[in-house]
Amino acid sequence: MNLLVLKAGQRRIECAYFADTNAAPERTAFTQNLRETQDDDSALRGALRKIHLECRLAMNSEPDGIAVCAPFGGAGFERSVIVDAEVLGKLRTVIPQAPFHTPLLLRLLQACGEIFSGVPVTLSFQTAFFAKLPLRERLYAVEPDLCAGLGGQRTGYQGLFHEAACEQVSAARRKSGVQEPARTLSICLEPQPEVAGVFGRQPVMVSSGASSLEGIPGETTCGLVDPSLVLILAETLKCGPERINQMLTQESGLRGLLDKPATLPDVFEDGDADCERARRIIEYRILQACGAGIAALGGLDAIVFSGRYASLGEKLGPWLCEKLRLNNWQTCSLSLARIVAAKSALLLQTSKNGQAVGS
Repeated sequence: MNLLVLKAGQRRIECAYFADTNAAPERTAFTQNLRETQDDDSALRGALRKIHLECRLAMNSEPDGIAVCAPFGGAGFERSVIVDAEVLGKLRTVIPQAPFHTPLLLRLLQACGEIFSGVPVTLSFQTAFFAKLPLRERLYAVEPDLCAGLGGQRTGYQGLFHEAACEQVSAARRKSGVQEPARTLSICLEPQPEVAGVFGRQPVMVSSGASSLEGIPGETTCGLVDPSLVLILAETLKCGPERINQMLTQESGLRGLLDKPATLPDVFEDGDADCERARRIIEYRILQACGAGIAALGGLDAIVFSGRYASLGEKLGPWLCEKLRLNNWQTCSLSLARIVAAKSALLLQTSKNGQAVGS
C-alpha cells in the first residue's frame, strides 16, 4: 500500500512516502517558510501541490492513502480515524483546547481533499493514547468551570511513540514467555522529552500537562515552573501573553540554560562545563518523572526509550537503571512517520474489509 505521511507545523510540512510500512520510506522531505494566515492558505496549498507532484514521481501513481499526524485530539478521539464530515465537525469543537494546532490541521485536511481528490485521509493523534488517563492523573485542583471546554486537564503529547514503545516491550515479554502486563517507564526523547508510566498498554501517569510546556525542560521549552513566575514576568517586565508565550516556548529549556541554541544530543555529547550542567538538570528532571511513574505503577519491570533521540538511551539507560535498581531497558527506534504509516495502513485495510474502523 502506497502511503503519504504528513505532519504540519506552523512553518513547515514534513512528509514521507511509503511503499511498504515495514520498510524505510522511499523518500522524506519537508517544506519551509509557511506563513499562511486564516485568510491566505496559498503557501500551504503551494507546498501540498509540490508534495503531490513529488509523491506521484516517487510512487508512479496517486497514493492509496494519506496519513496525517495530529498533535492534539482531545477526549473525543481515542484512536486513529478516517477523515469524514463527522470527524471534521468534532475537530472544530477542539479548537478552543488547541487554538494553535487545530485550525492549521483543519486547513491542511481541506487542502488535501482538494489537491489529492478522492484519496482517503487518516488522522493519528498524539494525545489518543492518553484519552483514558485515570482521573487522579488528569485533573488539576482548580475550579472546574474555569477549565470547561478549554482542555484544562493533563494529557500526553508523544502518545504515538509511547504506544509503539510499550508494544515492543510487551512483544519481548511474550517472546520470553511472560504474559503478565509490564509496568513500564516509557521515556520519549524528543525536543520536548516526555515520561509516561504504562501498565501493559494503559498509561497511568505522564509528565506533560494541559500543554506540552509542563514537565521536563525541552530544547526551547521551560518545563514545569511555578505558575507565579508567569505573573511575575507579566508584572515586572510588563509582558503581554504573546511575549510570555515566546519566552517560555522558544527561549527557555536548553536555550535558556546555555544562552544559545542546543539539542539534547549536544548536551549529552559535549563535555564543556555548561553542557554538563544542563545535562545533569535534564537527567535529574527525567529521574524525578520516573519516580512519579514508579509510584503510580506500584513498581517497575522495564524502561524503554523512543523518539528521534532514542539512541541517547545508550547513555541514559545504564545511569537510570543504577539509580532505580533495575537492569531492563531497551530502545524503540521506529520513526514517527513509520508509526503513523503503519496505523493508517491497518485502518484503511480494516475499513476496506468492512470491519469496525479504529486503530
